[in-house]
Amino acid sequence: MDAEIIKLDQEGKQNILNYHRYQKNENKSDSYRCVNRKCGDSFYHKTMKRNQIEHYHSQMSQCEVDCLVQLKSLMQLVSVDHDIRLEEAHNRHYQLLTEKYLHKEFAEFWKPFIGIKCSLRYHTNKTKPKNPKSVHDIEINNVYATINYEPFLQFDN
Repeated sequence: MDAEIIKLDQEGKQNILNYHRYQKNENKSDSYRCVNRKCGDSFYHKTMKRNQIEHYHSQMSQCEVDCLVQLKSLMQLVSVDHDIRLEEAHNRHYQLLTEKYLHKEFAEFWKPFIGIKCSLRYHTNKTKPKNPKSVHDIEINNVYATINYEPFLQFDN
């Protein structure tokens, strides 16, 4: 099998292989199964051997794959860059898709901002530090060493 694997996240929990999406099997470290649980197809990442079960559902289109990759990229961006407005980030990734496809081609796969606003906020808040209960609990990590590209609370007066 000489197909290219598209990783949807940095941890490698989800991959696309031959236009089918696979999810990492938590019980086995290098085993992936089809995200459609009723399907039963799986493969082993290190050996690239698949089981003999064929997919009974249709494979994803290139447009659907690109929309999914852009969505995962959007989620990664908002979890890293807390200064960016969520709607602006969504529109930027939408614009990248419009350069390659017509709107009617990817409209069924790309969710409008109102539909994924909560998910974007979740990914943004997941990487923010918790609110401190006292002054001694405040820790400034690399993400918050600068705010709006200016030094923030670098020195104690």
